[in-house]
Amino acid sequence: MKAFAAALATLALSAAGTQAWANASAASAGGLSLTQPVLSQDAGGARVQGAVCRTGPVPVAGIDGVTIEQLGADGAVTAQAPAHVPASLRVRGAKCAYYNVQTAWTATSPVQVCLAADRGARVCLPAK
Repeated sequence: MKAFAAALATLALSAAGTQAWANASAASAGGLSLTQPVLSQDAGGARVQGAVCRTGPVPVAGIDGVTIEQLGADGAVTAQAPAHVPASLRVRGAKCAYYNVQTAWTATSPVQVCLAADRGARVCLPAK
């Protein structure tokens, strides 16, 4: 019984940590939020990882797309890569869907991740 209680407490703490991380994002659209993306460089180019999470029990809007965008000095998009977000976000009880994108280009200027919802809403967050 003690083992069950310990396992339950560990599960509750890990869920609370996941929820806190998901809520750290300030960008949301159509019942979906975009968490702070993480940017790293490797020999192949830039790698961007992050999550799209529900802000409620069911997303109000569908995902039209998630894109990784490199910006030029003038703020215009100079390179772009699509991020595949698994359909698991539509499954009942799902909270977040995760993406991991390897680009062919290196991030020599700011990189942002943008979420487009199916009703025209679009939000972007800078990758860190």
